[in-house]
Amino acid sequence: MTDNNKKQINLNDRMTIEMGLVFKDSIIKIAVKIIVHPSTVTREIKNNFFTCSTSPLRTKSDKASFST
Repeated sequence: MTDNNKKQINLNDRMTIEMGLVFKDSIIKIAVKIIVHPSTVTREIKNNFFTCSTSPLRTKSDKASFST
């Protein structure tokens, strides 16, 4: 945790979000699992995930590595 008492999303949290989406868990259920506000989960999905024909969920950084 940071000094301002806000939890930052880490890789394990992102993996939990991804698995929650794969298993069609609700945003609230995912948020409870990683102990953040549901809007944090929504924002993380909006800003850092995209759909791809080869994989249901990839991060924007992964997308850049696939570009040729």
